Amino acid sequence: MLQPTLLNQISNIYYIADDSYPITYRYVSMREATNLFDKHQLYFTNTSSWAKNATPDSGDPLETAFENWWLDPDNLSLYINTLCKYKNQEFNRFGLTASLNILSSTISQHICKYMTLQNDSYSYCLAGTWNNPLMVKEYHHKWKRDVILQFNKAFPYNLSLLNNPQLALNSDALCADFFKMHYVNSIEDFIMELALSPMGAPLGQKIFNEGSFIKHSSFQYEAEKRLKLQILSPCILYEKCTMAEVYNNLFTADSIDEIICRCHKMIEDVRKDFVDKQQLLGELKLYDSSSNIEYLIINNIPNNIIDCVYVFDTITSEDMNKINFWSQQYNFKIVTIHG
Repeated sequence: MLQPTLLNQISNIYYIADDSYPITYRYVSMREATNLFDKHQLYFTNTSSWAKNATPDSGDPLETAFENWWLDPDNLSLYINTLCKYKNQEFNRFGLTASLNILSSTISQHICKYMTLQNDSYSYCLAGTWNNPLMVKEYHHKWKRDVILQFNKAFPYNLSLLNNPQLALNSDALCADFFKMHYVNSIEDFIMELALSPMGAPLGQKIFNEGSFIKHSSFQYEAEKRLKLQILSPCILYEKCTMAEVYNNLFTADSIDEIICRCHKMIEDVRKDFVDKQQLLGELKLYDSSSNIEYLIINNIPNNIIDCVYVFDTITSEDMNKINFWSQQYNFKIVTIHG
């Protein structure tokens, strides 16, 4: 059972050259700023809400589909068939044919990875910049957000109580991993490119090490990063998501089509297990009926995560007074900008 004392434990996975975290930004409403500075809370959004509520004016209806592409049987079939085609080409160069067992072994390595990438999760969206004209147009002019938070480089570390992603856990825990976004032009091209790329190659690392998030390239201007909340559950990860367990399941299959069906079922079964685990988070969930979005509330957020707050000059004097008060309380800079 999920232990309440572990709910705020955060681990971080972020692979970049200098081993340091980036400065990140987020456009927020005064309501969200108040939640952070007065209540010390971050609201993580249920990612499935984005596609469910998306309209041509409000978001990207493909976003969740991109991120959870392997749940779609047609996408999974394309991925596995491309893997098999690539493996057969390797063997054909030596006048050989890859056996079904060899193909099963190759497929097992990949499916193990996807089984651990949790769906229906909660994310806190951040950006690598704030002043791109498209961002100003989207978040300030369209959504009327007058405040931009600049998180410091130590933000993910300061958010962490674990500070050690390698720490062995003896019980279920809620963790947040810091993921980069990977932008693609089409899901089909992306699947084929990923299937033909070794898991240790740069593209494989983007998915398996840096995160499961992918988004349409039209949103690349955001340079997005995300904190994704996931449940670490030994009884799921170490019993169902192992190479041996997956391979044993695929070993007796009679065809690639049967392998694809079994892979889809394993992914769905593990997904259901993780969703069932989330029922333990009930007391942390908040459903906002005005926006039709579900949030997960993380409490006890430290007060040393903000370096600077940018404020558009359209902000009200009342809200500006609040920000000045928070600035004195938490020692961050204020920069006024023209929108």
